[in-house]
Amino acid sequence: MSASKLPGPSGLPLIGNLLQLRGTDLWLKFVTWTQQYGPLFFLNAGGKPTIVIGDHKVAIDLLEERGGLYSGRPSNITVNEYMTRGLVFGFAPDNDLWKRLRTSAIEALNNEMSKEFPKYQNIEAVLLVRDLLKTPESYIAHVTRAVDSSLLSMIYGLPPSSESSPTYITISTIASTFLRTAAQRSLVDYFPVLNYIPASLSSWKRFAEKVYTKSDDLFERLYKDVEKQTEAGNIIPSVSTSLVRDPVHKDLTPKEKAWLAGTLFVAGSQTTSRQMQWFIPTIALHPDIQVKAQKQLDDVVGRERMPNLNDYEKLPYVQALVKEILRWRDVAPFGVPHSVSDVKNDVYEGHIVPKGSDCIVNVWGLNHDKTVYGPDADSFNPERYLNEQGQIQIIASRETKGQGHCSFGFGRRYCAGPGVAINNLFVQMACILWSFNVGPEIDENGNPIPIDVTQVVDDRLTMYPLRTNCCKFTPRFAGVEEIIKKTLEASGLGY
Repeated sequence: MSASKLPGPSGLPLIGNLLQLRGTDLWLKFVTWTQQYGPLFFLNAGGKPTIVIGDHKVAIDLLEERGGLYSGRPSNITVNEYMTRGLVFGFAPDNDLWKRLRTSAIEALNNEMSKEFPKYQNIEAVLLVRDLLKTPESYIAHVTRAVDSSLLSMIYGLPPSSESSPTYITISTIASTFLRTAAQRSLVDYFPVLNYIPASLSSWKRFAEKVYTKSDDLFERLYKDVEKQTEAGNIIPSVSTSLVRDPVHKDLTPKEKAWLAGTLFVAGSQTTSRQMQWFIPTIALHPDIQVKAQKQLDDVVGRERMPNLNDYEKLPYVQALVKEILRWRDVAPFGVPHSVSDVKNDVYEGHIVPKGSDCIVNVWGLNHDKTVYGPDADSFNPERYLNEQGQIQIIASRETKGQGHCSFGFGRRYCAGPGVAINNLFVQMACILWSFNVGPEIDENGNPIPIDVTQVVDDRLTMYPLRTNCCKFTPRFAGVEEIIKKTLEASGLGY
């Protein structure tokens, strides 16, 4: 029996389903189409064949079992050819450079030096609650600074950064530009002939090349600073120090190493901080969950010191909170799309998968699958990850690489450093819950101001809550500020 075309919604001549892919909450539309057309369906996105994966089985069968055919990235000429020149491996096609960069990234995030990373993350979590105590209305800026500063420490060995630090401002702006541009494919990706227009007549080329020059200058300077310190015998544990010293990275040029370090900042920056932007209003809406987490914190940590990553195994409720916020409101509802090999068509369960297709995984749909997570899959409930003894249990372990959710991706494009992200989320959540009761702000009449997590910002790559009001952070007991101060002083930092 010959293979047939994949099912999918009908579209218009020439542009296909392009108009249907506009608007927000596209992940919910994909859930509806999965119910209508099955767990693997076809779209024509303005002439670009696109397949959408809507359940765990298809994701494993294609992205894991046939990973060699599904590990590419969709064409993004602006980002890959001009803005990064293929040096940001998260966006790069499946080629030799991508393989070398990814291999080195995994090694640098999981070697001996990485054992020192928790101390950076611990101190940034303390600085975060200090900032929340002083100016709670700026909580988004505070979680962003804490995440980005911890990354700068882990990647370059830098001390904690302030929001006014020139390096912090520049690298955060670069990361934002990369992600924003990658999220919005430009006309040249649909009409490659536009690539032949010279830069003098192409504003997008001039912009991308300017970003490349600025990025290259910063990444090389930061890497060379570490190289000089290391050669002088000043060994500060960091990713860059590993890239300088460890022979396993010998296949990379100095420029590739510099860009690899910068890439790891880009990959971890806005994703983790935006995940915290989901956590804070969500926990404010669930005081009962706060109480349970705080009881475990009091039992394990007490009130004489702050929690840290050494407490990880003893705080399964906080571990469950991390898993649940990643499942319930993953900031990348489609991850980063894959692409199918352009060598030949694939065939899956009697259907043709066109070669060169873009491949979108509806991560949102998988993470909210009621057949996997139960009838309350749309609710925030960390206890789904706890057994009767209150210890962690993993849901769909094979399908999620033991994480219990699909938010770190699939196959050869699986996140290179999930442990770094998990640790950042864990210690920041633990320190916030240890320090504060988080709730809604109170208006002039003494009434709580409703917290709305239904309005979101959707930039086609990440999704995070629209800021409508501020949460209130009330110290849980009288000694909170003094213990924060003592913890920072013990670390050699001032309050």
